Amino acid sequence: MRCGGPGLCSECTADASRARAALAQPSPAQTQPSPAPTLRAAIDVANDRFEVPVAKWGTDLVGEEERPEVAEVAFVLRNIGAMDAEDIDGDNVDLRFEDAEGRDTGCDVSIVEYAEKAADLFEQHDRIVGELRADRDSWAEQAEQRLADWDEMRKERDAALANVDALAVQVLKLGGTISFAHHRTDQAGQVPQAWLDVQAERRRQVEAEGWTPEHDDAHDTGALASAAGCYAMFSLAYPAGDPSRFWPWDKSWWKPSPDGRRNMVKAGALILAEIERLDRAAASQGGPSDA
Repeated sequence: MRCGGPGLCSECTADASRARAALAQPSPAQTQPSPAPTLRAAIDVANDRFEVPVAKWGTDLVGEEERPEVAEVAFVLRNIGAMDAEDIDGDNVDLRFEDAEGRDTGCDVSIVEYAEKAADLFEQHDRIVGELRADRDSWAEQAEQRLADWDEMRKERDAALANVDALAVQVLKLGGTISFAHHRTDQAGQVPQAWLDVQAERRRQVEAEGWTPEHDDAHDTGALASAAGCYAMFSLAYPAGDPSRFWPWDKSWWKPSPDGRRNMVKAGALILAEIERLDRAAASQGGPSDA
């Protein structure tokens, strides 16, 4: 079987062990007249692994400075593997090949040395892939935790939006019945300054920010109410200046003020915008806008 890359690194390790075992047999002088069969067994094991994936290993699994070593071992073992067993006499073999200019050249190499180098590369391959798998498992675990966190945040957001919607309904039901008699007024018959400030902020949002009724109608998923809640809670819950996780838009739109009252005015203007949007939506469907 040929190695298919990092997915089969355990087989590489097993073959490396078999190569080492073949090389660890008693010396030829003690057991047989020629080392060719033992050496050949080691070469067959190592060469079988290098035949196909060596280019990929050199690119993906080892550092730049290690690629020449991989290519060298692969080249030597491929050439030795192509030799007939009877042509191998002893540890050293003479490899013949053509250089880039087509000239016949060659070199003497040690079969044992290159078989051991191959075994070392297999072990290195297994170690690297093992580390990559550990990293992959760690990232997968973190991703699962992030998904669980996001799911919990969505549940909290939905619950908060449900509360905002319920409050908006109550405000609509109270329309026209709210008395300002107990609020401070600058002159008799005027509405409270707080309400005037909310209306002024609403005008500013339309004229300066471009938050026209047409723009607001596109935010029909509770975004305006959610933004209002974030500004209303800012002074107490988010003193560091970062928006709540319920903030519906990009962080660049988060513009709180160090003045708590100013934040409440912004919240009031956004609530007013959301109520107006709900009224327009109800009117477009033929229902009463102040129910």
